[in-house]
Amino acid sequence: MIIVFVAGWFLLLAMYNWWAGDLSTKYRAAYFSRGETFFVSGVLLLAALASAVVVKTRKK
Repeated sequence: MIIVFVAGWFLLLAMYNWWAGDLSTKYRAAYFSRGETFFVSGVLLLAALASAVVVKTRKK
């Protein structure tokens, strides 16, 4: 279940970067870009977990 923790952490970092991008004028694009990267990484980890669960349950 470490993958759920890591995915949640990535989604939390994405929200932080989007929030910081709203407050910053100088580094707005960098914060939003990092936020999108963390969001995609978190969603991909959750999708990988869901795929692994589906494969494991179908083998039984």
